Amino acid sequence: MCDKWFGIQTIHHRRPIEHFLGFCHTGVVGKGFRMRGIVWLIIISLIWKHRNEIIFRNRVCDVVEVFAFAQVKTWVIIKIKFDKVVFSYLEWCIDPLSCIKMSS
Repeated sequence: MCDKWFGIQTIHHRRPIEHFLGFCHTGVVGKGFRMRGIVWLIIISLIWKHRNEIIFRNRVCDVVEVFAFAQVKTWVIIKIKFDKVVFSYLEWCIDPLSCIKMSS
């Protein structure tokens, strides 16, 4: 699912700065770059929290739950942080990259 959503090919967990820069670098500048950075931070933090739930609370890995929660949380935070965002939650779920480019 991540491949389709933001074009993530691989994740090198030992090089987080390279992953961040690769995630955010698409020729988008200004507000769009900041949005992608926020999206990256939210997704990484959600994956980390879910991982901790699995390890320390014996929860089952649920990729769909993490993905759905990431969609909701990123949209809500972007709507709060960027006051002139005009795309809907449905548009965000269908094509987040276009939404980010539209807001740049």
